[in-house]
Amino acid sequence: MYALDATTGKVVWKADEVVDRNRGYSSTGAPEVAGDVVVIGNGGAEYDVRGYVTAFDLETGRLNWRFWIVPRDPKLGAQDHPDLEQAAKTWDPNSRWDVGGGGAPWDAINYDAETGLVIVGTGNGGPYDTNKRSPAGGDQLYLGSIVAQGKGCSSPAAACCAIRINIARSHPTCAACSPACMRRSATSCCGASSFPTACRVGTIT
Repeated sequence: MYALDATTGKVVWKADEVVDRNRGYSSTGAPEVAGDVVVIGNGGAEYDVRGYVTAFDLETGRLNWRFWIVPRDPKLGAQDHPDLEQAAKTWDPNSRWDVGGGGAPWDAINYDAETGLVIVGTGNGGPYDTNKRSPAGGDQLYLGSIVAQGKGCSSPAAACCAIRINIARSHPTCAACSPACMRRSATSCCGASSFPTACRVGTIT
């Protein structure tokens, strides 16, 4: 990604958002300015990638936070974020982790200035066939979902979200938490006891 001076066209900063050039990552979507960061996703879910969304500091280009869409192989140790510990429970432990899992959020990213949320539409799984991807089934979060990420991330390792809206899943984790309610109060709509992290989950009906 390149940031250019709007007057002179000179490069102010540049940043590489591809984490592994040995895999089929691509970046075909437009970046989204979200307050003091610029956010970009990636493509390649149909190949061998583990999708993520990255936020760079608008002024310096420094990595501000990164959120992985799907968990990694639990055998590798703790997940990158507590939300992914919860997500891992919705995957078969014997999933095709070597393929990556997909979920790449290639372009469906918007910023809501009123709430300060970055709204991310996540992509398809990889491999496509869920019987191969996660043989025992499961919801396989956060594929095919809307992920809303809020501020409060002090470092890449602490990348966090405020809300997760899970679309077309078999078990509504917080059906009472409507989008309108979450818009008014992202942190209290579902009740503090519902989830072990700051995230609140709802289902669009």
